[in-house]
Amino acid sequence: MAIDMANVDQNTTKSKRQMAIKSAVAAAFTELQSYVMKNEFFQNMDEQNSLEKNLRVYYDMLTHYVSGPVHNKLSQRLESIKTKDATKYTCDLTNYLWKATERVILSIYLFKNPNVSAYDILIQTNEADKSTSEPDVATKWIFLLACFFGHVLNESASVCAQNGIDFGKISSFFAVLDKVAIAASSTENKQLRVLCMDLLRLTLIRVKLNSVPMKYELDENLTIHIIERCRDKVAMVRSHSVTALGYLQGISKMQDDIRDEMIRLANTDPSRHVRMTALDALVMTKDVFELVRNRLRDTDEEVRQTMYQSLCSTTFLITDLPLKERLFILDQGLQDHNTRVIEACENVILKKWLPDCDSDTIKVLRALDIELRPKTAEKVAQLLVRNDANEQRIKQSKGTNPGISSPGIIFLESLRTGNTSAITVEHAYYWRHECEHYSSEMIVNDDGTNECNQRREEHKRLLIPTILDYIEILERLCQADNTNNISAGNLDSSIRPFIALQALHVGHFLDLHDEFGKNKLLVLLRNLLCDFRVDSTLICDLVDLSSRVVGSDSGDRFLQNVMEIIADLCDQRNKQSQENVENEENEFLNEERAQAALRFEELERKLEDVEIESIEFSHIQNEMLGLETLLQDPCILIWLRTLEIIVQMLRIPGLDYLKSMLTEVRSIIVPAIESDVLAIREQGMLCFGLLALLDRHSASQYLGIFWHAIRSEVEDRDIKIICIKSVFDIMLCYPGLKPQYDADLKVNKLDSDSTTTNLDELDINSNTSNFLLELAQYIYHEDPEVQELVVEGFAKLAVFGRVRMVGILAALLDVYFSNTTASSDGTVTESRVPQILAVFFEQLGSRKHTQSTMRSSECLLSFLEEAVGYWIRRWINQNGLKVSNSSNTRQFSGVDPTTLMKFAMHHLDHTDKDKVGSDQKQCAHQNRIGINITIDIIALYSVMGLNSNPTQSSKQVNGSLKELYRCLAVSGGSCVEERSAVLFCGLLREVIKHSTNLVSSIPSFARVVDLERALSESLGCVEELLEADIHKTDLAWAHEQIIERTQQLNDQVQKSHSNHSNKAKKRTNRRATILSEPDSDVSMDGGTSESDCDNTEDTPLSQRRTGSMRKSKDDAKIKIQVNSAGSFQDSDGSLLEYLDSDQSSDDQSA
Repeated sequence: MAIDMANVDQNTTKSKRQMAIKSAVAAAFTELQSYVMKNEFFQNMDEQNSLEKNLRVYYDMLTHYVSGPVHNKLSQRLESIKTKDATKYTCDLTNYLWKATERVILSIYLFKNPNVSAYDILIQTNEADKSTSEPDVATKWIFLLACFFGHVLNESASVCAQNGIDFGKISSFFAVLDKVAIAASSTENKQLRVLCMDLLRLTLIRVKLNSVPMKYELDENLTIHIIERCRDKVAMVRSHSVTALGYLQGISKMQDDIRDEMIRLANTDPSRHVRMTALDALVMTKDVFELVRNRLRDTDEEVRQTMYQSLCSTTFLITDLPLKERLFILDQGLQDHNTRVIEACENVILKKWLPDCDSDTIKVLRALDIELRPKTAEKVAQLLVRNDANEQRIKQSKGTNPGISSPGIIFLESLRTGNTSAITVEHAYYWRHECEHYSSEMIVNDDGTNECNQRREEHKRLLIPTILDYIEILERLCQADNTNNISAGNLDSSIRPFIALQALHVGHFLDLHDEFGKNKLLVLLRNLLCDFRVDSTLICDLVDLSSRVVGSDSGDRFLQNVMEIIADLCDQRNKQSQENVENEENEFLNEERAQAALRFEELERKLEDVEIESIEFSHIQNEMLGLETLLQDPCILIWLRTLEIIVQMLRIPGLDYLKSMLTEVRSIIVPAIESDVLAIREQGMLCFGLLALLDRHSASQYLGIFWHAIRSEVEDRDIKIICIKSVFDIMLCYPGLKPQYDADLKVNKLDSDSTTTNLDELDINSNTSNFLLELAQYIYHEDPEVQELVVEGFAKLAVFGRVRMVGILAALLDVYFSNTTASSDGTVTESRVPQILAVFFEQLGSRKHTQSTMRSSECLLSFLEEAVGYWIRRWINQNGLKVSNSSNTRQFSGVDPTTLMKFAMHHLDHTDKDKVGSDQKQCAHQNRIGINITIDIIALYSVMGLNSNPTQSSKQVNGSLKELYRCLAVSGGSCVEERSAVLFCGLLREVIKHSTNLVSSIPSFARVVDLERALSESLGCVEELLEADIHKTDLAWAHEQIIERTQQLNDQVQKSHSNHSNKAKKRTNRRATILSEPDSDVSMDGGTSESDCDNTEDTPLSQRRTGSMRKSKDDAKIKIQVNSAGSFQDSDGSLLEYLDSDQSSDDQSA
């Protein structure tokens, strides 16, 4: 009851306030009319534009405004002048409305006096009102002016004519609008600029809706001023400006300027609201899409969603876009982590692309080339199937009761009858996903009836064949000979493997209660696996279907069947080997194969110069396929098939292998890794990788094999990639494992203290650390795929607690902030490394997985803290003092230390983390990083004092000092650890005392001073704390570190001076030699430069790479492989220089 009374009182108060405002408006109108009649400025007005009618229009507008939805907003503005005295409140309100109305009326008739500008009136009215500040008066004036313009332009033609206003004279309002825009947009008051652009936006909306014509001069002026406001520093001003430009697109003559500015804002504006507004306002043509396509990968999810919404209203068809662009749109949208972006992408398919294809799902799939991107095509097919099922359900609910028909049902009927017109790749793909959809759990209607389920069961019965029909279909599709082909071989042989693959997927939805049909299907699957003429791409699905038919509870029976198949294939291989020996004596066959080999090589060379989409390319490829069949060795094919079956068997989880089975499998795998055939070695290494995951002893035994292959200079790139994957899988399953091999690892070992303190608990010994350090060389590898594998592998090892090596984490930080997407030839590649590391560092700093994935109870962020400190010291040694040699040391590729520090501080801040435990809330990573930086700064000052050539050393040190001061200013401080905070504060004071005039002038030094002052205030009695014994002990330790660090840096500077002197001597000697030659025509300027001298001695010759291109029936696209001797050797220097023993063990004692 009390609540109801409160609502009544609130409504009554609101009603009284509305009546008070309406009364004030009426009083203001009367007072305004009296004032205008006495003012000479409004005398002798045209009868057609009588003042009475114009004032009546304005009065109606104002009354509508204060009683409409904007009432609450106006009431809030007037709340500041409301008092307990109702009479005074009404009086103040009347005065306020009178002043605002006067300014609006003056603006309306401004065009009558061209000598007076809008800016002059604005200044005069501001000066006349001494009680109110300039921004408030101008803001209210513009605000009410916008309301008036909106009211006038919203009126229909008949109403305007009735009130004495016609659209022919609305250009006068545009003139006022232009002058107001010029005056108000140049002010420094951001609120005034916002309202000014809001006025333009609202006015142009009405102009476009009512098709109000504008003169070219006004159009050009407005466009120029709006584009100028698009560069405003206030995001809301830019947002209103880009909206106004959007409404000028259809009526302005400056279309190119408007489009270019909107594209610029959509791509480069830092505000997500501005980018969203620009994308929403753009007319999305094909050319515009090519310029803003990267917004599909925008960092903000709402911008990505807006981009997909804009694609729904495009003016071009799906077929107008190249295939690459269609797949790019779907890849980015359907794989997005945000559900709203996924829904927006699905709407593009259903509401734009499907109608473009005449609502034909098969045409949509055909436009996407489902064989090129299987994952994307799978999601599209599932979406289309769900949409088709929903449409049929809607039709049924409306009582239309349509017949059951779908592309999948038509395809199955064509398979039975042999009608090849409907047997296409798209039909088969849709059939598979339709079977998967209707085989899922039944859905009951809301009214409780089972009518929908009955129709669903009927649809399922028509889609999925019986087991005997399925055996007949599968036998026709998979048989190698063409005698049993559908319609006597009318089906294209190039699409038969794909259709057979879809049929094998449908086999998982069969009704297996028929034991006779089940046994018959097992016999067929076994025969297909033993027949080496059956396409090898079907092996994986044949083995999976065999496992499904046998059943999950009959693992022993499945293993027995697979081992029998392997034994049969081994017998075929032995028999085929004997036939090969007999055929070698046949001179006719040998001569025919020799000619075929020569012809194949000739066609392969010719294929490299032919365009892929040409007819000649298809003819050459078909001829090569025929020659390839003739040249194939059946013995090699059988061996390869055996290994592929073993791989698929080992991938099935939950099987209990007998020792005799594994022994037999090893006897087949061991010869495979020593084969001269690349494909055999690849499958052999893959088998070893899967076998190694079965037990720890096998993993330790095979790890040396993988490491030997990775380090080999002659091994193929694909095999090395398989070995890298296997190594990381083994390290994840069995932490602390080391390879068993005899070769010594020649590495620069990290200090034992450079890692965190729980190495024994993680069972990582020194040999394992050395092994991981050598593997970490490939973090900087030139091949993007190799780099992605290694970075992802180490990220997984770190997240799951398998390795905690500070140097490796520092290398991952360096790669994340360096430009690693550019290859050696200058081409830019799309690398997944930044995305992988972004997820990794976010997971590392979340601390949610502390108890589940890490056996150590200490804060995980200390791992990142140590890595940041180590990275900074390596940066000083390599980049800061410029002492490294580019031929043997990996340089930091333009990484900004300040940027890296900001990133690290964001993740090291505990304030935004989830509260896991009280021990983790008392971490002050900022203090420890700051202590290390201050030690480095003081050490650098000491180096400048020790050096005999202070001028030369200061040039090297000052650059490092500036960067370190920036990093120190970013690091901040925390008082949650009082001991480290006191030490940090004391070292900050020493840094400030050591500062030079050059450093003191930089802005970051002032921030360091502010940091010291804020830390001292937070600590309270800082002087007493600094005099404590424990602080003196800590300070003594810090000075020991400073002395040690000074010696290290001084050695680096001396080394730099020595290298510089040697280079100068070489240049002097070379110039002297050139001048001493009497007949020499070479001038001194034409001598070899310093860089040339350095390269001749220090830089090795770049390795030569050769590319081989192979087109075959298994590849849908060209694959360029880089094969070279030593392609995995780091020619630019190894990570071991980056992970050297420079890291001090005392970093962690702080």
